[in-house]
Amino acid sequence: MVMCSKVTTAPQTEKLILDLLNRHDADKNGLLDKAEIQRAFKELNSWLPSYRSYFGIKMADEDGDGVINMNNKELDNLVQYIKKQKYDLPTQKNWHAS
Repeated sequence: MVMCSKVTTAPQTEKLILDLLNRHDADKNGLLDKAEIQRAFKELNSWLPSYRSYFGIKMADEDGDGVINMNNKELDNLVQYIKKQKYDLPTQKNWHAS
């Protein structure tokens, strides 16, 4: 039995994740705090969004300030962490803003 599914390429996947994270920067200050990242994981239907947000920050936060700067390598690190979790990413038009 062969199952077919729509494959999302890496650049598309990264763009979807970036769009998601940008939507969850609630105060638009260019920094993602734990609550904002946790809401993003909830939108991804993460089983434990608090756990994922904690470890996402731990893996991505290079300067140790407890937030993810969206204007440097920390954002890329967080995107890579989310990609590794292999969430089923819907197309952008099917995503809802939280």
